[in-house]
Amino acid sequence: MQQDTLANTPVPSEAEAPAYVHPDDVRAMLGRVLEALRDDHALDAVYGDLDVVLGPFPPVPSEVVEFTSRLRRVLPQLVTIVRKRADGQPTASASALAGRAELVMGEGVPGDPSSARGHLRRLGLAVQDLLELVDTDGP
Repeated sequence: MQQDTLANTPVPSEAEAPAYVHPDDVRAMLGRVLEALRDDHALDAVYGDLDVVLGPFPPVPSEVVEFTSRLRRVLPQLVTIVRKRADGQPTASASALAGRAELVMGEGVPGDPSSARGHLRRLGLAVQDLLELVDTDGP
């Protein structure tokens, strides 16, 4: 059996996967994920990226690809956390924010630098909005 390094618990194989997971267990796991992100300073890195992406001086074209890649990695995780925290019944505003994030994730990255920066900014705004719902401690 594999070991989950984040939760430090055994990971069941597909044949052993439970059919039902209690919502309290899901909340506890999501809490551990957020705590691990805080401990690893990954959340600090996300806030640092947002400072650059949404700040007064946008990233130069050579940095846009890297920032886009990093925000695209964190955005699906935040959407999942927002949806799971609400037991599949998020508030209307949380649902709207998650839906907007999914739309932005579904967009292709534009080829021209100006449009690519605009896309990156939309990603940044979606991440920022979801972080406000997820990270109650803030930056």
